[in-house]
Amino acid sequence: MPLPRNVAASRGAWGEQLAEAVLLACGYTCLDRRFRVGGGEIDLVVRNCSVLAFVEVKTRRADGAAGPEHFIDAGQRRRVRRAAVAWLAAHPGQGGPRVRFDVVAIVHHGTGGGVDIRHLADVF
Repeated sequence: MPLPRNVAASRGAWGEQLAEAVLLACGYTCLDRRFRVGGGEIDLVVRNCSVLAFVEVKTRRADGAAGPEHFIDAGQRRRVRRAAVAWLAAHPGQGGPRVRFDVVAIVHHGTGGGVDIRHLADVF
């Protein structure tokens, strides 16, 4: 999947599409994308057997800085949790015995340089 030309605005959407494709290939089912509620957003809501995962996708270009997952601060974790509560309230019966918060970290190495993708389960 090529990186879009309007990189600043669309890197996130590109990363979310890539993350969804990887999770689907790993046996997950996507229940929702870009769920938004006042003050919070969940990039992907996925299920794998009895696990319901709220997934934050972080996409960065390779620049030697820390991995994308290190750019999730306490405020963002709080907003994702708030959105997850709203998602569960809007979708009764969709929760499961196990609910977790995952991160898919994507590093793009530039044209022809490839992409590194890491799925980190139960991160926060």
